[in-house]
Amino acid sequence: MEKELKTSGKMTWGFIWRFLIYYIILTIIFAVIYNILAGNINILVSSIFSVITMAILIYVPSKLATSDIFKDKRLDERNEKKFKRNIIIFYIILMIFISFGNVINYSLIIIGLEESKLEAEDVIKESENMTDEEKTQAIQQQSSYVEEVKKVQKEVYLIVSMIDVILFVFGGILEFKMIKKYQNDIE
Repeated sequence: MEKELKTSGKMTWGFIWRFLIYYIILTIIFAVIYNILAGNINILVSSIFSVITMAILIYVPSKLATSDIFKDKRLDERNEKKFKRNIIIFYIILMIFISFGNVINYSLIIIGLEESKLEAEDVIKESENMTDEEKTQAIQQQSSYVEEVKKVQKEVYLIVSMIDVILFVFGGILEFKMIKKYQNDIE
């Protein structure tokens, strides 16, 4: 059976909405898993889980969306180049949104740390069992601890964001290989 010849625009939109549907479904599944595990894992395990999740969230929706759109359709050479360009643009936009989400997540964690620090300082200041010198020392220890945690969080989020960028580059490379495979696959 000969595959129907389509334009790059139609194939791009077909890819994008399929990708987004698969991406949303997988994101919900991983969010449920993460929320179940959240109280029992530390920042390192959480970061590793985040990286593995992102790799899956790039590869699986791309694979499924690509196989779906190329089942009975194909592109000519000119439209294939446009389609690949469109996929690169889509990945860049998706990467920007995910990086923005990482920044928001990091900011919320920092805000939470600052609030916890202020609450702890209030408790220390109201403590009647401590001298003023002990209160000052406890507040300084609390502040240095929070600053250290903020530093670690920043480093972790930067590393995870860089790994996400690398995963998107590899995702693009794999996507191009899948396009070539499905384009050449004649049933």
